[in-house]
Amino acid sequence: MLHSLLFLYPMAFFFIGLSQLIYMIPALIWAAYKKRTSLLQGMLIGMGITFLVNSACFGIIFGGY
Repeated sequence: MLHSLLFLYPMAFFFIGLSQLIYMIPALIWAAYKKRTSLLQGMLIGMGITFLVNSACFGIIFGGY
Protein backbone atom coordinates (compact mmCIF):
# COMPACT_ATOMS: atom_id res chain seq x y z
CA MET A 1 0.00 0.00 0.00
CA LEU A 2 2.82 2.40 0.78
CA HIS A 3 4.30 1.84 -2.66
CA SER A 4 1.09 3.10 -4.26
CA LEU A 5 2.01 6.52 -2.85
CA LEU A 6 4.97 6.54 -5.22
CA PHE A 7 2.59 6.62 -8.18
CA LEU A 8 0.12 9.08 -6.67
CA TYR A 9 2.77 11.48 -5.37
CA PRO A 10 5.96 11.43 -7.47
CA MET A 11 7.75 13.46 -4.79
CA ALA A 12 7.46 10.36 -2.59
CA PHE A 13 10.31 8.78 -4.58
CA PHE A 14 12.65 10.88 -2.45
CA PHE A 15 11.27 9.31 0.71
CA ILE A 16 11.47 5.62 -0.21
CA GLY A 17 13.81 5.01 2.70
CA LEU A 18 11.36 6.60 5.10
CA SER A 19 8.46 4.54 3.79
CA GLN A 20 10.62 1.43 4.11
CA LEU A 21 11.33 2.20 7.76
CA ILE A 22 7.62 2.50 8.51
CA TYR A 23 7.00 -1.16 7.78
CA MET A 24 10.44 -2.64 8.43
CA ILE A 25 10.94 -1.48 12.02
CA PRO A 26 7.94 -3.47 13.33
CA ALA A 27 9.07 -6.47 11.27
CA LEU A 28 12.57 -6.22 12.75
CA ILE A 29 11.17 -5.98 16.27
CA TRP A 30 8.95 -9.01 15.63
CA ALA A 31 11.85 -11.07 14.25
CA ALA A 32 14.05 -10.15 17.21
CA TYR A 33 11.27 -10.98 19.68
CA LYS A 34 10.68 -14.40 18.07
CA LYS A 35 14.48 -14.97 17.95
CA ARG A 36 14.42 -15.52 14.19
CA THR A 37 18.02 -14.42 13.72
CA SER A 38 18.45 -15.55 10.11
CA LEU A 39 15.29 -13.67 9.10
CA LEU A 40 16.50 -10.62 11.03
CA GLN A 41 19.89 -10.73 9.30
CA GLY A 42 18.27 -11.08 5.89
CA MET A 43 16.00 -8.10 6.50
CA LEU A 44 18.94 -5.99 7.68
CA ILE A 45 20.97 -6.95 4.61
CA GLY A 46 18.03 -6.08 2.36
CA MET A 47 17.60 -2.74 4.09
CA GLY A 48 21.31 -2.02 3.67
CA ILE A 49 21.25 -2.83 -0.03
CA THR A 50 18.17 -0.66 -0.54
CA PHE A 51 19.89 2.19 1.31
CA LEU A 52 23.04 1.91 -0.81
CA VAL A 53 21.14 1.77 -4.12
CA ASN A 54 18.91 4.66 -3.04
CA SER A 55 21.97 6.72 -2.06
CA ALA A 56 23.72 5.98 -5.33
CA CYS A 57 20.68 6.93 -7.41
CA PHE A 58 20.19 10.09 -5.37
CA GLY A 59 23.83 11.02 -5.98
CA ILE A 60 23.53 10.36 -9.71
CA ILE A 61 20.35 12.41 -10.05
CA PHE A 62 21.43 15.38 -7.96
CA GLY A 63 25.17 15.12 -8.54
CA GLY A 64 24.83 15.61 -12.26
CA TYR A 65 26.69 12.45 -13.28
